[in-house]
Amino acid sequence: MFLTPAGNGELRPSFFEMYAQQNIVTTLRGAQQYALDVASLRFPFLFRVAARSDELFLILHILLESNSLLKSNATVAEAFYGLRRVPATSENADRVFSAQAHRFPARPLRSRYIVSSLVCETLVPYMRAK
Repeated sequence: MFLTPAGNGELRPSFFEMYAQQNIVTTLRGAQQYALDVASLRFPFLFRVAARSDELFLILHILLESNSLLKSNATVAEAFYGLRRVPATSENADRVFSAQAHRFPARPLRSRYIVSSLVCETLVPYMRAK
């Protein structure tokens, strides 16, 4: 479940926010690959690193996502667009769908939510790409 601090009272993110959030990781992967390719032309020892760019991106992606999940209760892409994760529990149900939902303080996510989010956001796309 996502909460966005939209000023118009709409608690759901727009289609464009969700589409951009889904594509930001692939854009970052392409940017990292391009930067490694350009740097390896200047510094030939980076050809070995460029050959393992998928694994390097996986490590960087796990570090970024875990830090973002711990700090802002959202993945990097979600935090970039002002979204955050809230556990869907019965105690949150009243507050999540109220008009002041974006005002209540965010509780830290449980470690099992963070681990499952990391697996779904980083390892599953990596395995699918390989």
